[in-house]
Amino acid sequence: ELKKKAVSGYSQLKELHRPWVDKVKIKCSKCKKTINRVVDTGDVWLDAGMIPFFTLDWLKNKKYFNEWYPADFITECGPGQYRCWFYAMLLHGVALTGKLPFKNVLTNELVKDEKGNEMHKSWGNAIWFDEAADKAGADTMRWLYMNNDVAKEVWFGYGPLTEKQKIINVLWNFANYLDLNMNKRPTKPTRMSAKSKWILSRMESLKLNVTESFENFHPYDGVNAIENFFLNDLSRTYGQMIRDEIDSNEVKFVAYTVILDLLKLMSPIVPFTTEKLYQDIFKQYEKKESIHLFDWPKANQKLINKKLEQEFEFVGKTISLILAAREKANRGVRWPVKEVTIVSRTKVSKDAVKAHEKLIKQLTNVLEIKTARQMKGVDYKIKLNFAKAGPKFGNKITSLVSYLTRTSADSIVKHFEKEDKFNVKINSHFIELEKDDLLIEEILPEDTSSAKEKNISVYLDTHETKDMITQGFMREIARKVQTLRKNTGLKKQNKISLQVAAPVNLTMDLRKLGTDIKQRVGASQLEFVAKITFKKTDSFTVRGKKIDIALKKI
Repeated sequence: ELKKKAVSGYSQLKELHRPWVDKVKIKCSKCKKTINRVVDTGDVWLDAGMIPFFTLDWLKNKKYFNEWYPADFITECGPGQYRCWFYAMLLHGVALTGKLPFKNVLTNELVKDEKGNEMHKSWGNAIWFDEAADKAGADTMRWLYMNNDVAKEVWFGYGPLTEKQKIINVLWNFANYLDLNMNKRPTKPTRMSAKSKWILSRMESLKLNVTESFENFHPYDGVNAIENFFLNDLSRTYGQMIRDEIDSNEVKFVAYTVILDLLKLMSPIVPFTTEKLYQDIFKQYEKKESIHLFDWPKANQKLINKKLEQEFEFVGKTISLILAAREKANRGVRWPVKEVTIVSRTKVSKDAVKAHEKLIKQLTNVLEIKTARQMKGVDYKIKLNFAKAGPKFGNKITSLVSYLTRTSADSIVKHFEKEDKFNVKINSHFIELEKDDLLIEEILPEDTSSAKEKNISVYLDTHETKDMITQGFMREIARKVQTLRKNTGLKKQNKISLQVAAPVNLTMDLRKLGTDIKQRVGASQLEFVAKITFKKTDSFTVRGKKIDIALKKI
């Protein structure tokens, strides 16, 4: 249109912006005179700034306008909108009503690619919404955005989206695991175990946390709390605790209650995922047609037990450390550990271990647990971390080395267990050492493995007896049989006849555990044979011993 009307200047027009557009002259259709562009125009954001007044019918219906003005919050992609749309609304709102048009502003920082670079079509790193929604799913995108602190940039790409999808899949898998083991709505039990009370307490605390964060317009805090709950509390900790108890009504009731409440909390963030899980699993037992028709879940304060939550937090850390120490010792969890010593000076530690010792043993396959304030037989070697301490202390390094040589390493370690810093007196001057300034090597007794984090250390006695070794082989065989059952298409209720062929000495020991093996794998019959005769077979080697197994459905 401009090209048709232009009488001069069009050949110099590089783009439709100043100064090039000012050089274009056109002929007036009425007076036929040559005319210029209007030099001064109103910014289009001034028009956008009137949105509250247009949408709420300000001119004709002041009562309706006043019911909804000002808005509780406004959201858009920042930070450009601060000087554009938000500013324009502030300008008009205050000028026309004397009030701010919104009470809260919620935006994120710039959206960049997954490496932190700006997105440009010409750079090939731009991602269009439709493409991302098709490849990753709208819910995954929503979770990524809502999981991000609005004070920080959003690094967007298929790498971060894939990681978020994996996280959502954890909840999906847990919910479907419940569904596979449930054929009717579970009933509320008259009594509950400590682990059930704990996960219910954590859920009620989560409701308070998420509600507060959403009401205060900090949704990322709430979303992070939800993610931490279903990844760590529900899946890793509680899921591990109930893996052999999923058939009990109590476990089904608790899992049902917690997952349904979790879907309600997550439904504003991932509406499609939560609706799909609700329709597939819960709708047959509930009256609501949709997860989005439930009221927002309110916390039942009577179910919150902070002492129990603290105890289980300690128990969870302890279990993780025991498993880490097992890994260091190359001792899989199916192989019993004779004894674990838990060293901690925290107030909750002794009570937590005493109250939940059976659970810790069960989840870590440990025979005995001790608690102590200090592990006997452990020595330490300490030397300076020159990479850190060198630039920090300069010419004082020699004096520090001398001090560490003549000072008890044990006393320094004990000090750092209580304090973050250690004051060293050298030539009447004090030097402040931090733990990172030192390299602390723990010298353990023979047949000991350890793992630690702040305020908690665990020490495993890795010595094995003959009975412990036999127990380990029994558990390995049971796991392989369960895998073979699954691959054969057998259901949990199907009974089997089992054959085991192993070296003679091992077979003699395993015979003593025959009843245990049958109970673990759902076998009515168990034969120790020289040669397998059934068709469904598997063969494996454990600790240098070849073992064959075979089964048939009875």
